[in-house]
Amino acid sequence: MNKSFSSIGVAILLFIAAKPQSERFLKYNAIEAYEVRPGVLVFPKYSENGNLCEIDLQRHKFSSEEIALDSLLSQDEIEEVADDLLPASERGRRLSDLSHTSWEGQTAVTYEEFENISIEIYSSLIIKSEDLPLKPGANIDVSDRVATIQWKQRKCQ
Repeated sequence: MNKSFSSIGVAILLFIAAKPQSERFLKYNAIEAYEVRPGVLVFPKYSENGNLCEIDLQRHKFSSEEIALDSLLSQDEIEEVADDLLPASERGRRLSDLSHTSWEGQTAVTYEEFENISIEIYSSLIIKSEDLPLKPGANIDVSDRVATIQWKQRKCQ
């Protein structure tokens, strides 16, 4: 009888002392993410009524299979993911007269405008000192590229 009470007591103590792993991170904000291609993550954000209002897209830098020291997403990868996640009917027609690229320092932001969404592609540029100030035909490499897709009529929380 004593042996069974001791076993139950030990089990209860172990149950109380052992915290689930998820409790370790309760003080931090959880982030929702999906791997939509091998090594490509999307992070959705929602409006107050639960509709998607923004999707951030970036390279998964670390996993048990691979460590990617750069976060370069190709323009093709960004367009493929946007096509998969947002059918043309949801995007609306392309507003090519509003699409443009702005440059500041070693960063470029390309804006692709559609009726219902905007796609912003952020690129970190590697510019050799001999190419400064920038001239047509300068050798520019891109080290990082991430993207944000935003709905124009939806406000994120």
